[in-house]
Amino acid sequence: DIGSGPAWLGQHVGIITPYQSQLRDLRNELNRLTSNSKLTRQDSVSSIDSNTSPVQEVEVNTLDGFQGREKDMIIFSCVRSGGKGIGFLRDRQRLNVALTRAKYALYIVGNAETLSMDLAWKALITQTRARGLMTRVGPSRGEKFRCLDDW
Repeated sequence: DIGSGPAWLGQHVGIITPYQSQLRDLRNELNRLTSNSKLTRQDSVSSIDSNTSPVQEVEVNTLDGFQGREKDMIIFSCVRSGGKGIGFLRDRQRLNVALTRAKYALYIVGNAETLSMDLAWKALITQTRARGLMTRVGPSRGEKFRCLDDW
């Protein structure tokens, strides 16, 4: 039950990124969002301050940081720009870790065209499209990406 407050998110939701710089950026952005009063919840949980934002409780870590652990829902950010290939996302062990951290729901955020350079990713993307589970998120080419709080 999401209505049980911020503690629920901390226990059940995680964000994984393979990149240290992206980890830092995600943490900074979540910290910035928690200072935004629009995202502050007033429904307190006994052990949580009533002004704690739900996003403040979400765990953000690297693939290595999540190894051996699971969350009910995982958001896997494998965004990489610049057309430089997929780097160590090509590693099957890392892919296995990323895809098996979620107990119930896995959301993969990335560029399908770039990820499809690898055969394993291409197979995953093909199956995802065939099942109608792929959604385009974000701006069209050339459009500036907007911050979450601008939407």
